[in-house]
Amino acid sequence: MNLVDGIATITQQDAEYFKQAGCKVPIVTIPFGMDISKYTLQESKYPNSVFYIGALDWLPNLQGVEWILKNVWTKILRAFQVPNFILPEEICPGHFVTAVLKI
Repeated sequence: MNLVDGIATITQQDAEYFKQAGCKVPIVTIPFGMDISKYTLQESKYPNSVFYIGALDWLPNLQGVEWILKNVWTKILRAFQVPNFILPEEICPGHFVTAVLKI
């Protein structure tokens, strides 16, 4: 990791991880956010659905979705009768789709 000129993280927690791992190059934290007032709310084509739009080729995102499906999803289904958990195909690895179908 010290072979690069610098590292940009999204959270301070990520920056601390790299520092504790021995990173000596400059680290900058660039938080991600959106101004939702710039967007107009539209009627969903998929009512009563949960969407996940994070890239599943990044391990923390993949682990988060796996945790939700294994530990929370059945509770959501019972409480809210949400019929769908939608993962866009273009960001969802094929092996994960197979694993999700088994849960």
